[in-house]
Amino acid sequence: MRDIGGVRTRVETAGELAGLLEAAWDGFGAVVASCRECQERAGGLFASFAYAAAAAAQGQVALATAPSLGADHGGTGRGGPAPSDLDDFERTADGLAGLAGLLAARLAEAALQASDPGDSDACAQAGATAAQVRELLARDEPWPQ
Repeated sequence: MRDIGGVRTRVETAGELAGLLEAAWDGFGAVVASCRECQERAGGLFASFAYAAAAAAQGQVALATAPSLGADHGGTGRGGPAPSDLDDFERTADGLAGLAGLLAARLAEAALQASDPGDSDACAQAGATAAQVRELLARDEPWPQ
């Protein structure tokens, strides 16, 4: 998996709201890119990856409305993995589900703490979308704490 761990670390360690929004933007972008690269080759996991990519793109749309997000956000993130067999696709889905669960938790927390109503709404919407992505990709792993 290409840099999902690095994005996850950024989301985990982001302090200020603006930093979390930047990391979350990149996190959603990594999910979109990874899912799109996997969906055509993943066989039975096609629908999970396709729906998760669409949901993650909606997460970025929600974040784009946050006043505290910097103005330099027009792409969909960095490239994703290039797995070659079912085990790799399942590991990819697990990693992306973990990232999405972390995004959901951090964005829900940020929604409650944000002083700007626009930031709060954007975080709440993006967090709900991240939870949807996690549900689409997760097997039975617990949510990150």
